[in-house]
Amino acid sequence: MELKGFMEEVKELVNKELGDDYELEIKDVLKNNGQLYHGLEVKKSLSNIAPVLYLDGYYEQYEKGLGDIEGISQEVVRIFRQHEKNSVDMSFVTDFENVRDNIMVKAINFEGNAKLLEGLVYEKYLDLAMVYYIGVDFPVDGAGCIMVKKEMLKTWGIRKSELRVAAKENMKKQPYKLENIFDLIIKINGLDGEQLYPEEMRGENGDVFVLSNSDRLYGGRLLFEIDKLSELADKLGKCFYIIPSSIHELILIKDDGICELEHLKDMVHEVNRTAVMPEEVLSDNVYVYDNTIKSVSIA
Repeated sequence: MELKGFMEEVKELVNKELGDDYELEIKDVLKNNGQLYHGLEVKKSLSNIAPVLYLDGYYEQYEKGLGDIEGISQEVVRIFRQHEKNSVDMSFVTDFENVRDNIMVKAINFEGNAKLLEGLVYEKYLDLAMVYYIGVDFPVDGAGCIMVKKEMLKTWGIRKSELRVAAKENMKKQPYKLENIFDLIIKINGLDGEQLYPEEMRGENGDVFVLSNSDRLYGGRLLFEIDKLSELADKLGKCFYIIPSSIHELILIKDDGICELEHLKDMVHEVNRTAVMPEEVLSDNVYVYDNTIKSVSIA
């Protein structure tokens, strides 16, 4: 069975289970880097909440014989009921003062998101776009974001400049986290650091660091935060390379005159295609920060 037929059957079974008080619609949702997701939007009559439950993963299970349509439909209903029970009244986003303290930006690739950017508020920065979003803590899914669309500025009655000021103020308050790449690998894997990487082995890569936000969410935007990059110059020197590990974190490397730029570029290109999820790729470029002019450029 093809995906379209699968979704139609799931929709029919879910609709039968929920009843006439609910409106269901199959939705194609465009995500970062042109990744298209397929979901089922479920909206209760007179409600301002319409969650979209993505079906791509369920279809993969179905294709592999790991689930049948009836069981998958019951799971979709269960998840929706959980969302409904812990739903957030989204009417608060219609007033800018309600969301001012939650306005942030995240970095995405400019060229790879031309269609997505058509309806969003953003700033062009090098080969990237800094898109604005409202940070929301959803009871079921945890931290999430609502993208700021152009029509929302009209609803709020504000200019983009006011949005920009709010985002900059909020980002100033958010701490960053800089960790030696060895220490991070050890911590993530629960390894014996000295046994795995004895001190004498760390010299070659001891000047490699991972930079992100304290919650490791959309840390790629730190490319945009010159004040924070400037603070790192004492540790990394007046010039250092910035490798876009993903939309969530950056890798910083001291420019010691030994590191070969072409090698770094080849590495970024390869890693983006083999180790990073397509929707989390930030850029194939390598950047350089120069603290003498306090500027980031494409290397």
